[in-house]
Amino acid sequence: MLRAHGFTVAIHRDHFPVDALDADFLPQVGRRGWVFLTKDKMIFHRQLELAALWKAKVRAFILRSGNLTAAEMADAFSKAIPAMDRLLQSRKGPFIARVTRTGAVELIEVEMNRRGRST
Repeated sequence: MLRAHGFTVAIHRDHFPVDALDADFLPQVGRRGWVFLTKDKMIFHRQLELAALWKAKVRAFILRSGNLTAAEMADAFSKAIPAMDRLLQSRKGPFIARVTRTGAVELIEVEMNRRGRST
């Protein structure tokens, strides 16, 4: 669905090992200027991944409901495209935003201290 809207989509398994750790591939996502779409809500609780995301200046959108089918996830992200685009145009990375199944987008304020930990 995202490709149908004119977006270039890179699938994780096409660029990184299936078992690659977020902390290992997020720096590459940031260097490539990619936008990170995920359903992994636990990233907020894993300091190593969160610090990697922040250091790499990644722009991330996290699907709020992780129990959706692939089609439902694509539908949610498709509905969110206008709000995601506005956020991408108005704000540089790093940032994390939540996407609801209805397509609403909410920017999450995450403060990182000097040691790379969220506060």
